[in-house]
Amino acid sequence: GNVRVNQAGLSLTSQRLTVAYANGGGTNVSIQRLDATGGVTVKSAGETATGQIAIYDLPRRLKILAQQNKKSWLHATLNIGMGEDDKTTAPAVAVSPEGKPLPPKRPGLRESGMFLINPPHTLKASLNEALPQVLAYLGRGRGKGFAVEAAG
Repeated sequence: GNVRVNQAGLSLTSQRLTVAYANGGGTNVSIQRLDATGGVTVKSAGETATGQIAIYDLPRRLKILAQQNKKSWLHATLNIGMGEDDKTTAPAVAVSPEGKPLPPKRPGLRESGMFLINPPHTLKASLNEALPQVLAYLGRGRGKGFAVEAAG
């Protein structure tokens, strides 16, 4: 009960939240679906939605939309993982030389993805060739990996 999630200006509250993860190979695990139930409220800047059930499964919805319109699609994700340097090692309250409190160290963006409808026909092969090289250069440890899937 009393689930609270906040990210990028969006907040969700509910009694229960189920998170479905997808494994993109190796240790590449990413959130694929969120199911919130019981007194669900989703808020963003100036908008509020309420209900008893909320489901977030964007890649699935986009795939269905593309298939219904007889369009090809491509979904690619890259997760550079989390290294030891990503953990906050600063004291609870770090201060600047001027004595002002500093924000805690943040690990930055670790995962990114894209979903294209009607992608160039060579993109899947190009990404399958390029992403392992990007991962070898940027990968930081636990959770790194990539996934490329396409149809149509």
